[in-house]
Amino acid sequence: MNFPGRRHPAAAALCVLLHAALLLAFLQQKPRGHAAQQEVTAIMLVLPAVARQAHARPPKPEARRAKALPAPAANPAPLLARTAVAATAAPAAQAAPDLPPATAADAGAQAPAAPQLPLQAAVAAAPVAKPEPAPVQMARPDHAHSPQPEYPMALRELGVQGTVLLRVWVEPDGRPGDIRLARSSGQRLFDDAALRAVRSWRFLPARAGEQAIASWVEFPIRFNLI
Repeated sequence: MNFPGRRHPAAAALCVLLHAALLLAFLQQKPRGHAAQQEVTAIMLVLPAVARQAHARPPKPEARRAKALPAPAANPAPLLARTAVAATAAPAAQAAPDLPPATAADAGAQAPAAPQLPLQAAVAAAPVAKPEPAPVQMARPDHAHSPQPEYPMALRELGVQGTVLLRVWVEPDGRPGDIRLARSSGQRLFDDAALRAVRSWRFLPARAGEQAIASWVEFPIRFNLI
């Protein structure tokens, strides 16, 4: 059975002190008769009972305080393991190097250059403008140094005429190199007379711009009677 005094020890002690103060004040006054004596008796009877109740309250056992404390963790090992894992993961995360964020310029720089094959093909296909060649002047006989061939006497007496076409390789210095019969006159005497005469001729060589060059030249030799 629980008593109110056991639950509130401070209130009981305060009540005892209050009664003691009242008793002390009453004793200091003179007795006023039988009624006052009865009050004193009543007060004296109450005080011992309250005092007995105050002394009878045993102190609270430590066991109840122990029950009020929270129970310790049943298995602290997982908590320690999680703490160790978290402590291990933190340095690993800090050890990662801080890489600068990639920018659009870097992406560009890293990106491989696109082949420009179509442009190169177009450049290769475009015709290269070549310089115009210098005008070439064909070689021709120098009439100042080109004597007429001798007319064969036998053919003159017979009144025979004819034309021989010769092909001559003219050197850069104007002298004839190779002399060929391009077309015969039909008379051997005319052909031989033309070949002998041209071997001693001089020519104006062909020219490419200001430079003299070797070239072929064709020209006829006519045997006509006057």
